[in-house]
Amino acid sequence: MWRVRLSWSTLAGESLLWGLTAPTLSQGQGTTGNTKVDGWGETEVKSPEITRQNRKAPVEQDWTGQENKTEWHDGEIERNNQQNSKITGGKHIFMRKKPLNTTTYIRYIAEAAVIAALYAVLTIVIPGGSGQIQVRVAEALTVLPFFTPAAIPGLFAGCLLANLVTTSAGIYDIIFGSLATLLAAFLTSRMPSKQLAPLPPVVINAIAVAFILNATIKAPLLITMGFVALGELIACYGLGYPLMLFLEKRGGSILGK
Repeated sequence: MWRVRLSWSTLAGESLLWGLTAPTLSQGQGTTGNTKVDGWGETEVKSPEITRQNRKAPVEQDWTGQENKTEWHDGEIERNNQQNSKITGGKHIFMRKKPLNTTTYIRYIAEAAVIAALYAVLTIVIPGGSGQIQVRVAEALTVLPFFTPAAIPGLFAGCLLANLVTTSAGIYDIIFGSLATLLAAFLTSRMPSKQLAPLPPVVINAIAVAFILNATIKAPLLITMGFVALGELIACYGLGYPLMLFLEKRGGSILGK
């Protein structure tokens, strides 16, 4: 406890000086201590506490605590931004998290655009990709969501463009056929192993395309489902699975990982 007698003429200056020096004198107690000033009467003045527990960052703190609090707050914001700014991939090693920045956005859009263009061109140029009996070669690309999330919107856009040109089932195939490809691509990205990665497009498209053709051109439901499933097996496992094996060896350079 510190006591200082102050005259009327020096009260303001002495009080200010005492307020600035008191923390240094009393740091050993964990507080700045109390000061009683005689004059008009006894007045108890308390300075803010400064303890090691009050510090939220290993940065030196002035007696007001303002500088340290600001630096800690900015540091927390930066750390939270780094933790939350991620693109989360699927189960494969190439689908690891990547920092979300301008380069990542550009690469994501570029990959999606290339995959969409490849799917549309392969479907339009190579015949036999629509109808009750079909082997759509472009369906080999449906394994790509296992490696990159950009393939999900890319396959959807490519299928939409291809169906606009080649479909014989009208608006139903354009809408629901493209949505089936989107769902299959999403499920492929969540598959736990490469052996199961080509399976979602086989199952989803066999069901969706069979119902679409049955509703539009009265194709037999179960027979059409079997033919479409067979065509998907050829495209996804016969062509897509070797593509997966190739990408596992060369995917680092091809997909920009």
